[in-house]
Amino acid sequence: FDPDNNKVLFGFRIGSAGGVKVIVGTVSGTSISFGTATSIDNGSNETGGTMAYDATAQKLVVNYPSANNSQYGASVIGTVSGTSISFGTPVVYTSSAINTGVGTGTVYDPVSQKVLLGYRDNSVARGYGIVGTVSGTSISFGTAVKYSGDNVTAGMKFGYSTSASKILIVYENENTNDGLALTATISGTSVSFGSAVSIGQLPQNNVGTAVFDPDNNKVVVFYA
Repeated sequence: FDPDNNKVLFGFRIGSAGGVKVIVGTVSGTSISFGTATSIDNGSNETGGTMAYDATAQKLVVNYPSANNSQYGASVIGTVSGTSISFGTPVVYTSSAINTGVGTGTVYDPVSQKVLLGYRDNSVARGYGIVGTVSGTSISFGTAVKYSGDNVTAGMKFGYSTSASKILIVYENENTNDGLALTATISGTSVSFGSAVSIGQLPQNNVGTAVFDPDNNKVVVFYA
């Protein structure tokens, strides 16, 4: 949701070669209308992308594996105008392939006014977090920090608790199928992580999502 333009933003992929696109939606009563979908990264078609709205910069942050650049982890900034969205130049944040099946994680932290991007390195299967700072239509990054061991991370999802002012990361140890959750704290352009806590056994890659409930000050984790 883009509160500055009162719009909703959807990302989707068309078929196996139609590319990844973002479209602007306008809600009116019980209906919704759409503008024209815009491709990211010249029609990059990899799955596993996620996005978040940076309320400080008033921009959309998209985090994805770039099919046009060896599946390197990349981010691109979107600007909403009316019922359209335009994108800046993609910025690579890791010069190694990231896992498209596991996907990525993206969340905005209103305290630090930064975004945290997550990914799994395809070569060693570690989970990493990296802090992004949006400026205009571009984004810069700190240093990536791992939050899991080798050959572990699957199905990551990111959420945010406004009552605790903490980012929550939910993922799966694909060696044991144990679902895990931990907190992340941003300081400047760095991120640190708490200790992982088990949420029970999961089928592989079946972490659903993590949603904050502001009325009860709890985070609800969904999984199969």
